[in-house]
Amino acid sequence: KIKIIYNYMNKIPNVDLSIKKNRKILKIVYPGGCSYQKSAEIVCSTLKELLKTNYKFEFYWLGITKIPGSRWPFVRTKKIQDCININDYRIKQMGGVPRDKAKQIIADANIFLLPSRGEGCPITLLEAMRGGCIPIISDSKHGSLDLITNKINGIIVHQNNVKELTTQICDILSNHPAYYNIYDNSLVKFNKD
Repeated sequence: KIKIIYNYMNKIPNVDLSIKKNRKILKIVYPGGCSYQKSAEIVCSTLKELLKTNYKFEFYWLGITKIPGSRWPFVRTKKIQDCININDYRIKQMGGVPRDKAKQIIADANIFLLPSRGEGCPITLLEAMRGGCIPIISDSKHGSLDLITNKINGIIVHQNNVKELTTQICDILSNHPAYYNIYDNSLVKFNKD
């Protein structure tokens, strides 16, 4: 028989999930930069839709924002910032940050986005879960599916579905208490496995 042993990571002592549960403005984190494998264009399109709403949130885009192929002279869109209103008060971080700061932002997330096309066992997902969060991943066949049970300790959406991802985030923003159990279960899953 095969037993999965996830990458080892220290637990965070005394995680107080009441801070996240009582937060009025939820923090959304996407750590994938402009990676095609991490579905950067799906997250960018979702962010554009979220910015059209009146929901209050803080969005953190961690990693590069330069779009692959942007150095070609005929390409008009060079960076993710060219696609969205970067001056919107809800965008708190766009681009790279030092690793320690990234870990702190991820641990503090309410909603953690990783709708990847392919993954092994993503360290960033484990970092988010050890802080207790609501992870949202895609149903693409990858390692994240070994960690997340839909609507129990995270949310699984269909790959490449901007509408579903946007609707799911909006539902969390508008019905936050209905998702409190996912914070708890996400932390329990990390601590158990």
